[in-house]
Amino acid sequence: MNESLNNDQLYEPSTFVNYEEFIPRFEASPDTKRFIEQYEKTLSRLQEGSTKAETKNNNFMELAVCYHNIASAYLYQGNSKMSGKFYNKALEVYNEKCDLNAATIYHNLGWMCIEFEQPRRALQFCQNSLEIRKKCLGDIVHPDIAISYDKLGTVYFEQVQYRKALIYKEKALNMRKELYKDKPHSFLAESYSNVGLTLKCLNQYNEALEALKNAVYIEAQLHGENRDVAFYMTNQAFIYFDIGENYEAGQLSNRAIRIYSKLNIRTPHTGMAHESLAEIQNQGNDLETCRQNLVKAYRLHLNSGEKGITRARLVSLDIQAIEKKLALTCNKYL
Repeated sequence: MNESLNNDQLYEPSTFVNYEEFIPRFEASPDTKRFIEQYEKTLSRLQEGSTKAETKNNNFMELAVCYHNIASAYLYQGNSKMSGKFYNKALEVYNEKCDLNAATIYHNLGWMCIEFEQPRRALQFCQNSLEIRKKCLGDIVHPDIAISYDKLGTVYFEQVQYRKALIYKEKALNMRKELYKDKPHSFLAESYSNVGLTLKCLNQYNEALEALKNAVYIEAQLHGENRDVAFYMTNQAFIYFDIGENYEAGQLSNRAIRIYSKLNIRTPHTGMAHESLAEIQNQGNDLETCRQNLVKAYRLHLNSGEKGITRARLVSLDIQAIEKKLALTCNKYL
């Protein structure tokens, strides 16, 4: 273990960041409990010195960042109550309501509400974030504005308003195309993926596959076969399954699982890859292997927070259905 990780200065507040930037950090070092404990130490130190009004005014930014980062760790844990509590504390302390830092807090509150299926609140927070960013930056081509468009698209997607979602997802994609031009960028790959998933829900399968192929190509150019490439492949697999091209779906699902295994990544996305493969095996009447993949998916979802537990329950119903089919098949030979 790198000894520098024990240095409390790593946990000193610096600035606000979008929740998307926390995710890779937490996945690489998933000890969120320690992360929270270290920020609580800093918070305690700041609060001890905040009894004087002058000191409090000087420390408000650091206090807000502490609350904000603790909230992000709780969000990653799947703890909606504590995440909301600390994001709101950050807003209470942070007295500059109309600058880019406030926009980031609103953005992350929106993400939290998306994660915990509170679409109305998510829409309001994401709109607040976009309005502040446009007020600060102007209506220009800017990465933060593209992020806000993308997140608004996600809110509408979660509300099953796919045409509205596509409008904002395409706004984000077009802005990112203009920003990055011919240079590959992970945000550009992400936008192609998001547009592809939305097109899938509108039954525009060919266009959806083309967008996801672009996502895979761009991300692989940048980072080789990483977790995002595996995720985009999994989504391609689901589309191929929907249009009855099971061979292509199986090939992509297997490739995605191999990438996740090679990188030792155990996330809900890995669970989705196992689900995709299980669906194909069910269609091919390979029931025992289907059951094995569903069990793997169930375990992965079960260990990924509140939202994962909901998904795990759905997968458990699929496991029960497959086990009934297996029992009926066995009875034929008795």
